Amino acid sequence: MKTTLHKRILVIDDDLVVRRLLTAALSPTYDVITLPSGENAGLLFENIEPDLVILDIRLPVISGYDIARSIRRRPSGQNTPLMFLSGHFKEVPLIHEMEATRTCHMAKPFDVSELRHRVATLVQS
Repeated sequence: MKTTLHKRILVIDDDLVVRRLLTAALSPTYDVITLPSGENAGLLFENIEPDLVILDIRLPVISGYDIARSIRRRPSGQNTPLMFLSGHFKEVPLIHEMEATRTCHMAKPFDVSELRHRVATLVQS
């Protein structure tokens, strides 16, 4: 059960700079929890019950797509919004083919103002 007044965002990205940037951009408004890979994402997801998951598409060991599918299979994750980040523009059309609802994408590098706007929209929907 959530005890925080702020919405929680789980960030999964193997790039430390991106994790720090996302934390700096979002932590004044949200509780931001970060992971460098998806290996423990499912367990952490269940423990913290995030209001949004931000995923890098290309992660070591487990891809962002695989993590998203795992989240969507969980009853608690069926309606959790997902935001995919990609530094590879050619991957963006694949995101639209996902059968999950409440998803969006952002290309890296991203504009912090646009990021904040999209995050606000997703956590309030």
